[in-house]
Amino acid sequence: MELVQLSIRQPVSTFSAVIMIILFGVIGLNRLPVQLTPDVEAPKISVRTNWAGATPYEIEKEIIEEQEDVLKSVSSLTVMESSSFNDYGTISLTFKVGTDTMMPWCGSPTSSTKYPAIRKTPGNRLSIHPARKTHR
Repeated sequence: MELVQLSIRQPVSTFSAVIMIILFGVIGLNRLPVQLTPDVEAPKISVRTNWAGATPYEIEKEIIEEQEDVLKSVSSLTVMESSSFNDYGTISLTFKVGTDTMMPWCGSPTSSTKYPAIRKTPGNRLSIHPARKTHR
């Protein structure tokens, strides 16, 4: 109770004490070593489909849109980006941190029946980029 009364009687001192505590906290946070705040990268998967002689429009309409319709239902998906170029198209999938990127369609025998738009053919290439593992 004395602290409350002292704070009311001396508001300038109370204000100065609060500002000093905030200032020391900001200084301490800036001097915190980087090793205590690890870099964490979300797991990513890229699907690249080649089609020799195709225009970006053809790849987008014939392949990428079909693959996007299938992939948008994958669990833990946070970001899906696609690009179409001459002769190939890519879809990049980003998942929540901690998600296992070895999905059932990455090389399983049933991948062509469960995910027909992403079957393993000579033109399709899956690239898996797992999150970096950092330890404290």
